[in-house]
Amino acid sequence: MTPYRLKAKIDRGLALMIYALIVASALPLLFSPGWYFVAIHVLLIILTTDMLYGTHYTINDQYLILKGGVFYTLKIEITSVISIKPSRSIESAPAPSFDRLEITLKPNKKRVLVSPKDKELFIALLLERNPEIIVK
Repeated sequence: MTPYRLKAKIDRGLALMIYALIVASALPLLFSPGWYFVAIHVLLIILTTDMLYGTHYTINDQYLILKGGVFYTLKIEITSVISIKPSRSIESAPAPSFDRLEITLKPNKKRVLVSPKDKELFIALLLERNPEIIVK
């Protein structure tokens, strides 16, 4: 089967809140003599942008690969997926939206949160590869 790369849904309110916090914390630094503090905040903005807009999910024959920017990759065997259900959890995850799916995995019922832009296609592709997945 062809591998599919699905974009993550991005919650604009979440992104705006993160950027506002970074910019607000940098404002006092503009009046300080240390340019390196401003450079750190610019780097934070670049990394945040990468995490928000660089998050995607690849589904191939065997694996669901979660990519959250440059620094986060998780490879999950599709046969280890037990269930998928909607979630609005605020836990940290490779999911830049609060409109999420919770994926439960074998053997220890570990949970992973994702926020695919097209949830129906995401679920259909996983079910195509593992029809035993329970969708709640």
